Amino acid sequence: MTDVTGPSVASARRRAPVPLHPDLESAWLAELASAPGPGLPHQLHVRGTGRHGWLHECGAVAALAPLFRTPVHLDGGITGFRNLGGPVAARLLEVLPEEFLATERQNDGPTIGAALRTVAAHADDVVAHGYLVSPRRCDERVTVEGVLVRAPRDLRVFRTHDDGCECDELVAHAEALGIDDARCRPHEITPWFKTGGEDPWWRLWWD
Repeated sequence: MTDVTGPSVASARRRAPVPLHPDLESAWLAELASAPGPGLPHQLHVRGTGRHGWLHECGAVAALAPLFRTPVHLDGGITGFRNLGGPVAARLLEVLPEEFLATERQNDGPTIGAALRTVAAHADDVVAHGYLVSPRRCDERVTVEGVLVRAPRDLRVFRTHDDGCECDELVAHAEALGIDDARCRPHEITPWFKTGGEDPWWRLWWD
């Protein structure tokens, strides 16, 4: 008898269900349970501490939990977050190791320490976004890859940064607030939102 379901349907039936968890901590612990154990190969050259579960141990997972209000799916990979504001930034500054704060960055972007200190000090003007790397991986970590910055006035910023572009003023403003240790300018500067009577916000993102 011919299988009329076809290969795509048959493959879908064999596919495991997507693991969803009610909160970040339960998702993190489930990922940690499937991490490489003693005696198994580990990637020793990767970023982070190289110790599986360290973000949970230091309290960073609990600090980040308010950013994940829907069922969480990690599945051994990278999970993005946004709207990292003052209270979360302040708590992360308390629990993350000093060396990690001083060295972890998204490629040539600002260090996570600089970003978190800026958000904590200027919660009404700066919000961060980034991603978490699952504890199943040897490069488990939290990274900030960009910020939303409130501009002091309307600015003309062009994607091509032609003559008349005021991106330099925006970058200087972000640096004055504390986003001051990036190794290069943001790879993307895009308008984010502006509501009636409010100052405009811009997204600064490092690839």
